[in-house]
Amino acid sequence: MLLKCGTGATNAYGGDEQEAHLCANQPLPRPPPLGLPPFVHTGQGPPGRRGVPSLQSLCLGCLATYLEDLLDAGQELLSQLPWTWKAPLLAVARRTGMLTDHALLLLLDEDFVSLDLAHARRVTRDGVAAALRELPLLRTLDLSHTAFHPALLASLAQTFPLLEVLRLGGLPPKPARAAAGALLRCLPRLQQTDVADSWEDLVEASAAQAERGLERLEYLVWPDISAEALAHLHAHQPQLKVISTLDHPLLQPARHHRPPPAADPRVPLDQPHADAVAQFDWDAAAARARASGVAGVSGAAVTEGAAGSEGGPGAAAGGRRELTLAERFRLAYESRAARVAVVRARNAKKEQRRALRAMGSAERAVALAEHGVPLVHTRSSGRPR
Repeated sequence: MLLKCGTGATNAYGGDEQEAHLCANQPLPRPPPLGLPPFVHTGQGPPGRRGVPSLQSLCLGCLATYLEDLLDAGQELLSQLPWTWKAPLLAVARRTGMLTDHALLLLLDEDFVSLDLAHARRVTRDGVAAALRELPLLRTLDLSHTAFHPALLASLAQTFPLLEVLRLGGLPPKPARAAAGALLRCLPRLQQTDVADSWEDLVEASAAQAERGLERLEYLVWPDISAEALAHLHAHQPQLKVISTLDHPLLQPARHHRPPPAADPRVPLDQPHADAVAQFDWDAAAARARASGVAGVSGAAVTEGAAGSEGGPGAAAGGRRELTLAERFRLAYESRAARVAVVRARNAKKEQRRALRAMGSAERAVALAEHGVPLVHTRSSGRPR
């Protein structure tokens, strides 16, 4: 194809008259890649939801509206969809509370390079373990506020050798310490038998003796990491960038080398996939899920769904911290234990009074003296008998 180029000349209407000549060497613009919109492949945000949505986005919105029926149909229909369609549907299922172990296995694809399971309350530990075994090409993973075995992190090196960004968070103190220890075991460790001038020289000199691990892991996003675990990670893996706060210096806009959007805890990991769904009412879907009694719809998931409908990143960053399942069980147990203690103390006093009434006067006097209770009781003048 040949394009027009020309020199500027002003006509009577104030425009530019261009002398047409052929420019055979001028390159043509490349079309966007197939599948999701260009911002999904480049990792950048959508251009503001202006203009008419694409046919694929409209189709995804229609499928998301009837996602529950698709999940009931099972593998017969979902197996026909490519991974570029399953990823947005997985984002819809997570944000509306329909993501269960069965739904997760149906919507997974071996070509996934990113998986967001944040706040997936209905996904069990066994479901997470089964899902992670199906994704050999995974590069970014979000397990924050999700039930999983801390020992699962120790096998990440064999399961995801290409993992670059890992998100954690929302763990109680004891599982958090176990997760930090398991993560240290799966990171590459060097046998420090030689002396080198720098860390890079030591890596090259000990490459033959180094244990295999998550060699590509560059960012660990853990907003509520403990100070002890953070110190251990910095001591053993100085090249690993740990983003421990929402206002971490690495996230400042003035920096020339900012981390990728996948390493920003203020932006949901599946935000690009959610932005690819057009003509879908996120608030209505979350309301239907809450009305049907879905336990997995949390405040953060609803907020992220609203952010996806508006196209604004980070709308869920200022949300209230959700309690984990273990913390809710602990609070319920302590509340019940306090109520039971009050009832037991009241029943013990009643039994003591019944026993005193059944005794004779002499036995009652001896029992009261043994327990340190005065023999003479005076009643308040303002209290009726």
